[in-house]
Amino acid sequence: MVCFSDGATEGRNGSDEEFGEERLLDIVRQALAGTPEEIVRRATTAVDRHCAASPRQDDTTLVVLKRVS
Repeated sequence: MVCFSDGATEGRNGSDEEFGEERLLDIVRQALAGTPEEIVRRATTAVDRHCAASPRQDDTTLVVLKRVS
């Protein structure tokens, strides 16, 4: 399960383009084999890189829960 705040998806780059839910979910899907920590790290790194040229207006919260059995 992945929960995230709007700061994770509404961050904008220098061209005023939002990061977006689809981009975030694509990154999560690509990282599903990893640990929750790895998934969070990959997603937050991608958001940070996307928003590097613009001041952040909101916090970014991302929680990943993974069932292990």
